[in-house]
Amino acid sequence: MCGTGSVEFFLNGLAVFEKAQELGVLAKVLLLDLEMPGMDGLQLLRTLAAERYSSEITIIMFSTVDDRAKVEQAYALGASLYVSKPIGGVEYRQLARLCTACLYMRFVAKRLDAALSVADALKMAAENSATA
Repeated sequence: MCGTGSVEFFLNGLAVFEKAQELGVLAKVLLLDLEMPGMDGLQLLRTLAAERYSSEITIIMFSTVDDRAKVEQAYALGASLYVSKPIGGVEYRQLARLCTACLYMRFVAKRLDAALSVADALKMAAENSATA
């Protein structure tokens, strides 16, 4: 959560949110359990969404709860994936691949946005110089 390539573990949602407030940023990938003491996973998702921390995070929810309403709520609040526990090694490897792909796609999208902004600026400059 805190630095490039670092991993941090938290026992509850409130600790995650407090760390985000302290740093002003959050993780690129957040593995989040639905049932945590204090602030649960859905409450944390609501709080992150309200504070606009969740827009650039891949959020994977884990839970032993297979309640359709909670699953839909998690997705509505910004979860990227909802995984019912228990899961094994194969599933964890697939999740790692998914996280890597999500991070790469976000990286590419940001680079594309930057390139399009430069192209727009060059086009405007060319149009302005043509009319001058």
